[in-house]
Amino acid sequence: MRQLVPLTTSVAVVKPIAAGGEKDMWILKGLLSGSIIFLIFTIYYLKSVIGPSQSGRAIGVSVITSTTIHQPLFWLTFLVVLAAAVMCARMLQQFT
Repeated sequence: MRQLVPLTTSVAVVKPIAAGGEKDMWILKGLLSGSIIFLIFTIYYLKSVIGPSQSGRAIGVSVITSTTIHQPLFWLTFLVVLAAAVMCARMLQQFT
């Protein structure tokens, strides 16, 4: 003989995964926005430094690397922009 199993109306509520990880998402948002800002300003910097050279002439890779990645100020600026963007993202996350 079969037994009847009573139906229950209780439903377990499961929180989405994003709700728990949302508190740390500001780090990723800050790093991504800082990297994009730094990339835009690096392109602008290269156009202003290398751009005034004679038109129709090629520019070597060594010129580009010597004005960017071989300069300590370039890396210091990169860290400052990333830190500022992460701090801004953190402040915006606290107010929302």
